[in-house]
Amino acid sequence: MEIIGYIAGVLSIITYIPQVIKLYKTKTTEGLSILMIYLMCISVTLWMSYGFILHNIPMIITNASIVFLTILILCMVYKYKK
Repeated sequence: MEIIGYIAGVLSIITYIPQVIKLYKTKTTEGLSILMIYLMCISVTLWMSYGFILHNIPMIITNASIVFLTILILCMVYKYKK
């Protein structure tokens, strides 16, 4: 059953990639909700912590990857801020 966790994790990570690519190409963050990005970062950090408590590798890998992508988005928000 752990395969379901890995599949869900990969799909969850993939959902962030188009946004990162769009931000990089357009160099604009217009229309992004900064509050949503901060809340998502906090949320996935908590999920990652929960994964460590449960020793759930798919949960840890997925949420660590999403934390990285979310922080990358936040960096772009501040870098491309007008």
